[in-house]
Amino acid sequence: MKTYKSKYDLDNEYRLMLKGLMGDAQAVCRQYEYGDFADGDYSVSYKRKQDWFLEGLIPRLRDEKQGVKERDKLRKGTKNYYSVYRDEQGLIRKAVSYVDGKADVTYFAVYKENKRYLLPFSDVWQRRYPTYTIVSEYNGDEIIKEYMVNDCQIVYYGYEKRSEEEYRVEVINYIPNGDYPVNAYEVFTVSLVNGIEYSDERSYSWYDEFNCQRKGLPYMQELPEHMIAADMTEEQLNEELEKGYTFMQEGNTMTADTAFAKARCSFFLTLTDTELSYGDNTEDFCIGLFFSEMEAKLIAEHYLKNVKGFCEYPCTYRITQKKIIGILPCGNDSSCVWMLTGWNTNADLDEIDVVESDCYADESQAYEALDEMKAKYPRSEWAVNRWVICKCEWQAGFSRSEE
Repeated sequence: MKTYKSKYDLDNEYRLMLKGLMGDAQAVCRQYEYGDFADGDYSVSYKRKQDWFLEGLIPRLRDEKQGVKERDKLRKGTKNYYSVYRDEQGLIRKAVSYVDGKADVTYFAVYKENKRYLLPFSDVWQRRYPTYTIVSEYNGDEIIKEYMVNDCQIVYYGYEKRSEEEYRVEVINYIPNGDYPVNAYEVFTVSLVNGIEYSDERSYSWYDEFNCQRKGLPYMQELPEHMIAADMTEEQLNEELEKGYTFMQEGNTMTADTAFAKARCSFFLTLTDTELSYGDNTEDFCIGLFFSEMEAKLIAEHYLKNVKGFCEYPCTYRITQKKIIGILPCGNDSSCVWMLTGWNTNADLDEIDVVESDCYADESQAYEALDEMKAKYPRSEWAVNRWVICKCEWQAGFSRSEE
């Protein structure tokens, strides 16, 4: 298959800037161990978890729109949230991420000059947690840069204040050693006049080059030419009709119910590190859901050839067809579905005996099906996860521990 490689890249000034930010964050992270941080007399507040612990303009406006605030008390039934610990000056000293009611990652805050570094650790392992370090750079009390850094990637947000009512925002998803170094690059203006308005100046994504978000075929796929009936001669039309009749006589048909059922399905892509898998435990990376098996296969091949970790170690992939139960609504959430996952944990806290449901077009449908899944598959842990079809949820690659 012909490999498609984007020619888009950043200029040298940007590359040096982003690599410098990555190196700085990684150096700060290496300076600290879990035992370097001690609890203090901190106040605690709670915030419903939307995404990463970001506090710049864009996540702040999103939180305001959705009514997400830090509160003194945790709302009953909330399972995904951050507990935020502040000192007497109001500075964040620690933030703990909770997933399904259990502590997942503890971020310890380090302040250097005008930057705050949130360093990820595991309270269970008492060592560095393999996820992003989150850095916020301030001008006074205002965040002017915010970025997430791991061993191979930086996701960068830059905020330029043009006036009290207008900001220029730059978003870059950059993997220096990837075949697609620039995963995404977007520049837009945010106007706060008469509500929040966005004005795009520039937008790029390697994923758009595959055309998956438009639910079409990737650009490198060539469609066969077809003639329409009005352009055919009588001989050509009779020939095509004969082909169709023969095809039907050979039993190559399906009922309308079967055709609609095939249209209401998605394909779940999982990559596996085979060397780190053992017994009942498989070292899986859930990449995402796609509308066609071809899209999932092309994304898998891209990861295995180009993305850090997946192209360095013996990895395989599997594509699982999932029914979409219910009708996807029109509008902004037309490609969002929910899936149930259950698992047990072994003595090493690895997830084993993993079971997954089909996809539900409505979140309430998923929760209604949860009791039935729990009864059918006894597991110690359960989660209801939201997926966006045709979005790669795991983009950063991975690296193995040196231990």
